[in-house]
Amino acid sequence: MVLLLLMGAIGLMALYEAIHRFFIPFEPQVDWFAFLVGLRSGIMALIAPSVDSRKHVISAASVTAGLIA
Repeated sequence: MVLLLLMGAIGLMALYEAIHRFFIPFEPQVDWFAFLVGLRSGIMALIAPSVDSRKHVISAASVTAGLIA
């Protein structure tokens, strides 16, 4: 029951943020410096989040396309 309440609260918070950002847009910022430093030095801890974020965008687009279809 506690898990359901927590999941519901998180869902409501995500819904609130989505609606808030829809009506009050903002410009996302990309930290290119960390990505370039990671590529140049080969530090995977800096490269992995950017690759992970790209995969999230691809999976979200796939889910959205599936919902539309």
